[in-house]
Amino acid sequence: MLNCIQNDLRELLELVRDTAAYDATLAASQQSGKPIVPTDVAATERTWKGARIVQLKQKYDL
Repeated sequence: MLNCIQNDLRELLELVRDTAAYDATLAASQQSGKPIVPTDVAATERTWKGARIVQLKQKYDL
């Protein structure tokens, strides 16, 4: 059981780190006046990661 929790928490940390970097990159590009338009694949992946973060947070009541 502890291994499962460790894996989930590692996944959660990785997802949060990835989405924060993605969001910061998009925000910085907007601020610089040269906005980046994400591809459909990137937008879909970001949506999936956000949903997975919510799922893991709910699982552990975080």
